[in-house]
Amino acid sequence: MATKLAKGKSIKEALKITRKTVADELGGLPPQKLHCSNLASDAFRMAITGYFRKTDQEDRIKEFGLEKELKAPESREKGEQGEVCED
Repeated sequence: MATKLAKGKSIKEALKITRKTVADELGGLPPQKLHCSNLASDAFRMAITGYFRKTDQEDRIKEFGLEKELKAPESREKGEQGEVCED
């Protein structure tokens, strides 16, 4: 869903896709499934950050407010890593 929402948009527009945007487009999700949709928007932001780093555009990371994505997973807030989707 995150990819579908981002298709054809500029990076600036695509970064407006939030966890809530993805969940809403999926018609809402039960609380026990919400973290699965969060992974999509988080991964999308991390992919854009990785692209900027690999193409020597690190100045754009700050421009787009992606500094959080540069942190190592173990330094992120509790609950943002290691979550497992369950049936």
